[in-house]
Amino acid sequence: MDEQKANILLNRFRTMTVCFPFVVVPETIDARTLLEQRPLLYRAIMAAAERNADIQKDQVTSIMQYLAFHVLQLGEKNCKHPFIP
Repeated sequence: MDEQKANILLNRFRTMTVCFPFVVVPETIDARTLLEQRPLLYRAIMAAAERNADIQKDQVTSIMQYLAFHVLQLGEKNCKHPFIP
């Protein structure tokens, strides 16, 4: 996904959090930074904000593959959040 579309989806997600403020991404964070620092959160936000069902399905598959690799193969157990002190 190109950076421009990713930022559009990130901003769409921010408008969604008005009704569901469970994950709030600061306005100072752009899509590239989110991808670099929190790749799983980036993938989840892109999937949640996508309106095309076929693309969204592919993104969910990508999330599952990411989780399988990082948890099962690499044995990662925690998820630190750099945006929260």
